[in-house]
Amino acid sequence: MNFENLEHRAVIKFLCIKGLSATEAFKEMKDVLKDNAPSQSMVAKWHAEFKRGRRSITDGPRSGRPTFSLHPATIQSIGGMIENDHCISIRNIANRVDLSIGTIHLIIHDHLGLKKYKAKWIPKTLSEDQMMARLETSKSMVDLYMSDPEDSMRD
Repeated sequence: MNFENLEHRAVIKFLCIKGLSATEAFKEMKDVLKDNAPSQSMVAKWHAEFKRGRRSITDGPRSGRPTFSLHPATIQSIGGMIENDHCISIRNIANRVDLSIGTIHLIIHDHLGLKKYKAKWIPKTLSEDQMMARLETSKSMVDLYMSDPEDSMRD
């Protein structure tokens, strides 16, 4: 929920208690808040709620799709599957742990820090040692080229 929404609702509640109609409350908010004012339908909705006796400015509980929480055991299980088989697919993992492909993708990339490279899951970032090894290899290749540019260009 946006904090600005709560502020808008508090103002609507105040103006409702003050005795203004929904239209008057909207006009007052539009005059003061300009482009940041809520829509007229939103003011009318919340004004009606407060007129009916609602006290809270926060949303009530909603039914619908359950929220997903990442459990460390799930993340660890997925990490174990990838360790055992670096070529395992996201779809295969999703079927095994009964989670969506999008959720598996999120866990692999954001929580395990892996990416797919040539059909294998590998760490997303290089360690300090790996970066230094790459740097040294690159330097030695440049040195080799600089020592004899003509010879370095042969097949």
